[in-house]
Amino acid sequence: MLKIFLLSAIISSVGVFMSSRSAFICLLFLVGFFPLRAQIFVPKDKTTLQNLLQNPHIPLTQINTHYIKDMSYLFCLQGPLAKKGICTPYREDFKGIGKWDVSHVENMEGMFMNQMRFNEPLRSWNTSRVKNFSYMFANATSFNQPINNWNTSRGVDFSYMFANATSFNQPINNWNTSRGVDFSYMFYHARAFNQPLSRWNRKHIATPKNFSYMFANATHFRQDISQWKNLEQANTQGIFLGSPLEGTKIQSQKTRKTLHTQAQREMQGMSPPNVLRYLHYPQTKAELTALINDPKIPLASIDTSLIEDMSYLFCDKNNTYARLKQLPIKNGSLWAKQDKEYSQLLNLFENCHTSSTRTDLNGIETWNVSHVKNMEAMFMGREVNVALNSWDTSGVTNMKGMFALTSFNQPLDDWEMQHVQDTSFMFYGCRDFNQNLNHWNVEYVRNMSYMFSLTYSFNGDITHWKLSNATNLQGMFKYATAFNRPIQGWDVSHVENMSYLFYGAFAFNQPLNEWDTSHVTDMHKMFFFAKSFNQPLDDWDTTRVRNMYQMFAYAKSFNQDLSGWRLHNANTRCMFFQAIKMHSPSPRTFFKSIGSCG
Repeated sequence: MLKIFLLSAIISSVGVFMSSRSAFICLLFLVGFFPLRAQIFVPKDKTTLQNLLQNPHIPLTQINTHYIKDMSYLFCLQGPLAKKGICTPYREDFKGIGKWDVSHVENMEGMFMNQMRFNEPLRSWNTSRVKNFSYMFANATSFNQPINNWNTSRGVDFSYMFANATSFNQPINNWNTSRGVDFSYMFYHARAFNQPLSRWNRKHIATPKNFSYMFANATHFRQDISQWKNLEQANTQGIFLGSPLEGTKIQSQKTRKTLHTQAQREMQGMSPPNVLRYLHYPQTKAELTALINDPKIPLASIDTSLIEDMSYLFCDKNNTYARLKQLPIKNGSLWAKQDKEYSQLLNLFENCHTSSTRTDLNGIETWNVSHVKNMEAMFMGREVNVALNSWDTSGVTNMKGMFALTSFNQPLDDWEMQHVQDTSFMFYGCRDFNQNLNHWNVEYVRNMSYMFSLTYSFNGDITHWKLSNATNLQGMFKYATAFNRPIQGWDVSHVENMSYLFYGAFAFNQPLNEWDTSHVTDMHKMFFFAKSFNQPLDDWDTTRVRNMYQMFAYAKSFNQDLSGWRLHNANTRCMFFQAIKMHSPSPRTFFKSIGSCG
């Protein structure tokens, strides 16, 4: 009524100017009596359509898609690169997309890929001409709309269609999949999906089908597919990998045996190499970090083949600090401030700028790390115990602190270490670690300081290591309380620092007399509190050693003749302090001069 009143008032006041009918109609539009018709855009090709879609001010209801045949990767910024999985969403408003005319579309590959907020109704779409549905809802983690009435009779490729669509659980049993050939990874990691599919694949066709990894990690899927045809001739590799076999009700004994055998092999880690086509292709460490901090993205769906730097990737700063506080206390604090161990560990801690929010690290065992050069502190402080032995580490140069303060204890003997130069603090405080590493080629490692320090369980075989380039073994076995392996064959001819090497290595008591110590300058506290050690060392060349302070302090079993050592330039203060059994036939003047702490 108000609009009519205003309209009458305006007409009466300007009536002299409104003699024509057209002017009157114009006035009606001005006051909103008749709404203006919105502009309708009619793109004829995909490129024109994408240009319109990138304008957030154009509602989808104003776009007529009648002429479009290709909608593949429609909402991906990088266009052609999207087929490699590099798909960055650029549209947030999808209102009205359910009214689009898709009756001429033949390709919907990757259409909503990585649209993690997308959840618009699409039930009215006419998909009768679509041949390619692959990747259509891949990683669309929120999508869960009814689409059971879709016409999929021409569909050939359904691979990865709902891969990692973790919310999707709608009926689709009415779909006609008779022409479908590729169903690989269709429901990969679709954790919620558990709908009947008994009407699918019920016709024999000449073309072999691909069902590989179709339900892999679809952990809730328990449906009867016993009526499916061509299973015996099809590729069923990994079809139920990580998913329950019960509920499938497959009657063919041959098929059941095949699937059962495959499942057993996969459970035992004997499955064929992973052929997963990834959903995410980060090109930088920053992009990778953003992906791993999204708990909805499976780590196995990330292709890391372009990444060179994984340092501090999963570092947990809070847990690192908590574990640091649990370490042995000395004089009321962790270490003396001037201690190199303290300063180096503090640097590692400070470089862990942010704490990763990721808790489940399953899937990283599939990562391609062949181009990674830096793995420094990669898992520091993290609760991680994933099998990583298959990683290609041939390009890595830095593994400093990689597993420091973690719960890691998995085999790593297949790792290629020929380019690694720094393994310092690698397993520092890794209390449970106890694996054989004898096959490692550590010939080019220079710094091994504190590598196994505080690994209370470690007694792995490292007998045949070649340390021909190592210069720093400081604290390497400090408080490695279980370690007692023969390492006399090591080439330590270039080592300069052996301080703290067996500090608190309670079990160690192996021959070392053949070591070439001619370049060593620092042996202080080398056997401090090594309470079992009692081996001859009289052949050692100590001419360059400058510091032997407390070298055998509290080494309660040590009693060897060292009278041949040249100690003229060395600090021997407290060298045998509390080494209560040290009564070797050394000259009294020698023992007295080096045994005093006064």
